[in-house]
Amino acid sequence: MIDADALATALNVMSLDEGKALIDSLDGFEAYWVIKDSTGNFLTESSSNMPIVGGL
Repeated sequence: MIDADALATALNVMSLDEGKALIDSLDGFEAYWVIKDSTGNFLTESSSNMPIVGGL
């Protein structure tokens, strides 16, 4: 659990591209981002190895 908490903290201070690169370089980790853009809309992004289920 501590590894996941540290990784989540790191992802919060990285750019999206940096975060994706980090997650993609680690075995056994996946990530899903919900990002609020400058107009107030929410965007979603996921790491390349994240299975998207249920039309998210």
